Amino acid sequence: MRKIFLVLTLGMLGWTASAALAEESRIDAAALFAETCARCHGADGSGSPGGITPLREQTAAAITQKLEGYKTGAYGGGRKEVMERVAGGLSAEEITALAGQVGKN
Repeated sequence: MRKIFLVLTLGMLGWTASAALAEESRIDAAALFAETCARCHGADGSGSPGGITPLREQTAAAITQKLEGYKTGAYGGGRKEVMERVAGGLSAEEITALAGQVGKN
């Protein structure tokens, strides 16, 4: 019984902390997207002619995973160099905010 209580308590503390961090960060995800991503991926994340990947069709989790992979150099295709530069300049909070802004939940 104690283990269950401990797990539930720690889980609630983690959720509360992550919600507080998200609120505290005050990242303007829409402005960050417009500044960082929209030129290539379109203002609404629907992609662009020439094979630029639509972001609106991806989950927020997939976008986060890909941006983190670009940041570390572990992921990428034909535009890897460009995306490594973009993702390399993003913090973990910014990556989360961007993915939440444009990705499906």
